[in-house]
Amino acid sequence: MSNYFNYFPKTYYNLSSLDDVDTVTNLTVNYSFNGDIVNNNAAYYEYTIEEGDTPEIVSYKIYGDAFFHWLLLKYNNITDVNSQWPLDYKSLTDSIEETYSEFAGINETGLEWAINNYHSYYKVITKTYVGSTDIDIEEIRIDANAYSLLSTSSASYTLPNSTVMNVAVTKTRKTYYDYEVELNEDKRIIKILKKEFINAVKDEFIEIMDNV
Repeated sequence: MSNYFNYFPKTYYNLSSLDDVDTVTNLTVNYSFNGDIVNNNAAYYEYTIEEGDTPEIVSYKIYGDAFFHWLLLKYNNITDVNSQWPLDYKSLTDSIEETYSEFAGINETGLEWAINNYHSYYKVITKTYVGSTDIDIEEIRIDANAYSLLSTSSASYTLPNSTVMNVAVTKTRKTYYDYEVELNEDKRIIKILKKEFINAVKDEFIEIMDNV
């Protein structure tokens, strides 16, 4: 299919203080998904964005046409690809370097500073149950002082139903580098609208654009 914006309506715009009027694409028109599709869990499945994937690449992989990149973005409420789409490794490390360079010392890069300094501290409570593969993990954010004073421990308790529960208290900390990587990784899971809904969405989109 042709370019996404080719379907948008045209409008007249005065480009100067003179009486020159030109025809431009009206980018203020917005398209929203039918609520029945957005709220239907059976209409989509989850996809993990791979290293090097762009919206166009994912669209081609899934639908055989890069045109539907706009559908992926709309369906996942992504309005700014630069900030809401995961960065590749080089772009991520470049971003970290730029973000933290102001904190770096002499002969230290921003990336090195981010790797060597801590963003947050956590108390971790892990519960396991004898005879079961169930595991419950709770991370509680604490400050640096509480982290330094926290001692690790473990204990066992018998629950009213006779199940033996083991509780381990440990601690962990996250560097600024880890924090940025985690934020980036959280963006990798997106919803993919199933192919059987594509034609209906496309037809609805074109009809809306034709009637603006």
